Amino acid sequence: MNVKSYSSLHPSLTLIVALILFIFAITSGSAGGWASAMVLVPLVISISMVIAFFHWETRIPVEQAAIPPRTWSYNNFSVLFTVALFPYFWLTTLFLIFITLWQNIFHGSVISSVIHM
Repeated sequence: MNVKSYSSLHPSLTLIVALILFIFAITSGSAGGWASAMVLVPLVISISMVIAFFHWETRIPVEQAAIPPRTWSYNNFSVLFTVALFPYFWLTTLFLIFITLWQNIFHGSVISSVIHM
């Protein structure tokens, strides 16, 4: 890899680490308490990293950006984004319904319910 490919990888890694920290903070909130340092520190760091990622994306050339700034100004972008999320919402609802069905109605274990999915 040359130097240019490493410099274009940096912002993407920032976003990936930010998302991992955000997920960790949200999932740790119920176990560690929402006001604990184990939750607040990763949450603040992840939000800061997301802001840094989008700031970095506006400063580099459009050809190298992971998410070019003009993406947000496309016509009907919000409609496209919403429609793209529909399969995710449908699958989430479907999984929730079937997991509940197999556990409560058919009295299956958690692992057997997951295997059925």
